[in-house]
Amino acid sequence: MNYVLFDTLTGTIQAWMDSRPDDEHLVENQGVIESSITPVMGKYYKVDTGSRTVVEVIYATSSEPDWSDVRMVRNALIAQTDYAVTADYPIEADLLAQVKEYRTALRNITDTFSTPETVVWPKNPLDKPKTKIA
Repeated sequence: MNYVLFDTLTGTIQAWMDSRPDDEHLVENQGVIESSITPVMGKYYKVDTGSRTVVEVIYATSSEPDWSDVRMVRNALIAQTDYAVTADYPIEADLLAQVKEYRTALRNITDTFSTPETVVWPKNPLDKPKTKIA
């Protein structure tokens, strides 16, 4: 049997114990209950203060994909080409047009693909082909 030390106002579990602490050691708004639940790593629990039982807390997951990593990479890739679109950078007109098209494709990447897992990154026109050394 486990004992659970918890906040009586919020139900937040403060500790799981093998033995019951003496009531004189409790502070204001602390309670102790017995529980047959053995805590499992990675799961979250709280005490239902009404029924004074331990319940597993299940957080709702978002149905929206998380684009934060894609945006971080996208922003870094755009920043790598900032120099090429400045007014005083010497660049051929056709290459400048390709860079602008590349940057637009990057900016639109979250609208172009349905999920982060399906993203295919466009090729940077400023990347020089690697020459093979024999």
